[in-house]
Amino acid sequence: MKRVFLFVALSIGLNACFLFGGDVKPKPVVKDSVAAFNDSPVSFLPTTEALNEVSGIAASQKNPGYVWLIEDSEAQAGVHLMTEKGVYQKFFAISGNNRDWEDLAVGPGPKAGVSYIYAPDIGDNLKAFKEYKIYRFEEPSVSASNVNNPDVIRFSYPNSASYDSETIMVDPKTKDIYIVTKGEFNEFVFRLAYPQALDKITEAELLGKIPFWGITSGDISYDGKEILLKTYIAVFYWRTRSGESVFQTLSRARDVGAPYVQEHQGESICWDAGAKGYFTMSERGGQPDAPKLFYYSKK
Repeated sequence: MKRVFLFVALSIGLNACFLFGGDVKPKPVVKDSVAAFNDSPVSFLPTTEALNEVSGIAASQKNPGYVWLIEDSEAQAGVHLMTEKGVYQKFFAISGNNRDWEDLAVGPGPKAGVSYIYAPDIGDNLKAFKEYKIYRFEEPSVSASNVNNPDVIRFSYPNSASYDSETIMVDPKTKDIYIVTKGEFNEFVFRLAYPQALDKITEAELLGKIPFWGITSGDISYDGKEILLKTYIAVFYWRTRSGESVFQTLSRARDVGAPYVQEHQGESICWDAGAKGYFTMSERGGQPDAPKLFYYSKK
């Protein structure tokens, strides 16, 4: 069981100014450039009881209408495939180890025009590890029976530091990988610039801090223009501005406190394939009922 309740209590205070205005106000932006969302989500109950520890979700680009999911807590290495309405399809095992997989991303990679899945082994509750991994492999089709052997991107943090991180995002414009820590009060943002090395351990580049705490998931839209970050109690939305890098966008106050019906242990968020809305899903966390898949559409 993760330190969920401590994170929730502290997050309420530390993130309050970004949720409700506080002393930090978003800079003016072009009115129609920032999305508005419907407050009430549509929910779907998955047709399987197998998904108890969902720690990451990502919309498929290769298979429209489907989402990929992963589980943590030393679950089998691989990804689950489910429709956007919760109809479970299958599990694709991969060669690798699931020490503590957190978050999930779909984005471009080495081959032009090919969509890749990025499954990160970056969780570290006790901050005990010095090396972390991201498994990258081509998105399989719905009809496929297996996946190709994944690339393994190995990395460490500067000064041999250890961090508990639960968020990765792939910039579709640059193919850079961004990693956001979870419990540093002002969270660190690291980058693994493309092309990521496969033959050595790369030291992640520290870009700086952002004024948020307890980040459990994030996603960049397919066109690179919109970004979401999630905590246990809130969702933050940014519309990128001309000339901004991902880190520059995240460094300023969010554009919108996006709607979120608090889940028991919600650690997953992703845009749908066309960025017309976003999905969230929770771990079961010992609850009697299976967690639902929620979808928040744009107005």
